[in-house]
Amino acid sequence: MLVGRPDFSIADIASNCGFSSLPLFSRSFKKHFGVTPRYAAQNHKDIFNNSKISQKESKGSQKSSADSEYVNGELIDNFSPLTKDITMDIEIKNMPEMRIAGIIFFGGYGEQIGTAFAKLAVWAGKNHYFSPATKFIGIAYDNPDVTPAGKCRYKACMTIPEQVTGENDIEVETIPQLTCAVLHYSGSQEGISAAYQKIYKDYLPEHGLVPADFPCYEIHLNDPAKDPEHRFIFDICLPIEKL
Repeated sequence: MLVGRPDFSIADIASNCGFSSLPLFSRSFKKHFGVTPRYAAQNHKDIFNNSKISQKESKGSQKSSADSEYVNGELIDNFSPLTKDITMDIEIKNMPEMRIAGIIFFGGYGEQIGTAFAKLAVWAGKNHYFSPATKFIGIAYDNPDVTPAGKCRYKACMTIPEQVTGENDIEVETIPQLTCAVLHYSGSQEGISAAYQKIYKDYLPEHGLVPADFPCYEIHLNDPAKDPEHRFIFDICLPIEKL
């Protein structure tokens, strides 16, 4: 929000992020990033590329050639998401309305996501909700660079017929028709963070766009567990509007 929503005051951002006061937000932000929110908003490219988070990720990305990554099907040696240019296709698309059923959970964006999708698939199979047009969709509500993993919310979803209703912990909702910046990603799990940074930190500011008031969602195009190279292939769909 500091980078992409210059029309928001810092007090607005503090409130939208769940902080009870601006001073609490400012203290928490400075403790995490080493600078004040206002300074970060004005100098975001230098600040975030040199933050504690970036430094940690850069150190973690110093790998041997045996640890090369795949991006868009091409082998990138010694892939470091914050220090190397990576080519990812981004298009502006009008995405259709979709009715979905989903299971929301807390605990980060690791292997447990697969468990949630498996539970959803069992429910759909038992009720004969699958069709050739079924899509699997993920909605990540929180930024893991800022929110502790145990509090990160993720909803594992699938498209469903119009007449289906929810039950127990399975929620039904509708993703409206939206104009989205769509980034096609194909690569390792470690590169996903860089894909989100590419679309939020680079593409949106460069094109005078800001996130719309609807969560970003992913349309999954493969099962990484069945992929020979364990690639993650999906479209990141970020609802947008003009600044």
